[in-house]
Amino acid sequence: PSGTLTVKVVGGKELRGSGSGSIDPYVTLRTGGGQLKEVGEQKFKTPSHRDGGADPQWNYDVRFEVVDQVEIEVKCWDKDLLSKDDLIGEGKVCLRELFDKAATKGSGGSGRGSGSGSGSGSGTDRSASSSAMTDVWVPLTHNSGVPAGEVHLVLFFVGPVGVEYPLCGGG
Repeated sequence: PSGTLTVKVVGGKELRGSGSGSIDPYVTLRTGGGQLKEVGEQKFKTPSHRDGGADPQWNYDVRFEVVDQVEIEVKCWDKDLLSKDDLIGEGKVCLRELFDKAATKGSGGSGRGSGSGSGSGSGTDRSASSSAMTDVWVPLTHNSGVPAGEVHLVLFFVGPVGVEYPLCGGG
C-alpha cells in the first residue's frame, strides 16, 4: 500500500524506570524500507518529556509516506544528559489491519453488514480516497520480553484516490 500515515504519539503508561531517579522519556518511530528507494527508511523522534515519569504525555504528530511498509518499530528511551540514552522498551505495530480497514472503506464497504469481502463490486467509489484510523496501545518489552510499559498511538492512513487496498500479498 502507498499513502500518508499520520501517527499521534499520545502518551505512555507504566514505563519502567532505569533505577536512577526520574525518567525523561521520548519515543522513536521507524518504518523499514519498502519498494521505492525514494521512500526508504523513515525515522521520527518525539521531544523528551522532562520528568515525564512512568505516565508521560506527548501528543506529538509525525507523518510517514508509506510504500509497502507494513510495520512500525516503536522504541521508548530515557534521555540522559551525561551518558548514552537508556532504552526503556520497544515494540512493533502491524499496519495490515489499518490497511484492511482502508480497503473496506475504499471499496464501498460501509460496515452495515457482512458482504462477500471481495471488494470488487460495482459499488466502488473510485473518486474517494481510502482512509482508516485506529487507536492502539503498543506493549513494550525490554531484554528478551520483560514488560516495560505501553505507548499510546493513534494511526490515521490516507491512500491515493482510486486505489484499493491491500496491494501487497497477505500473510
